[in-house]
Amino acid sequence: MEQRKAIIRTYISKGMKADAAAKMAGMSKSTYYYKPRPGKPGRKASTHCHTADNRQVPNDFVVEDIRSMLGIEPKSVNRSNL
Repeated sequence: MEQRKAIIRTYISKGMKADAAAKMAGMSKSTYYYKPRPGKPGRKASTHCHTADNRQVPNDFVVEDIRSMLGIEPKSVNRSNL
């Protein structure tokens, strides 16, 4: 990979466009310019959901409701915050 990037840099420095140089080296232009970012990829998991009447409810309450619909023993969750 680094060898191909060095070839591309050489051709770019001589005036060739990056996409043409990358194509000659067998690499896409986006791969040539790609720089990995630190940290975990993706979006953080949510902690709350919104009900139909737009109230914010913790995910634990939603999970408890689903468990009760499926007939699974619900875990104890304090609903006094609703």
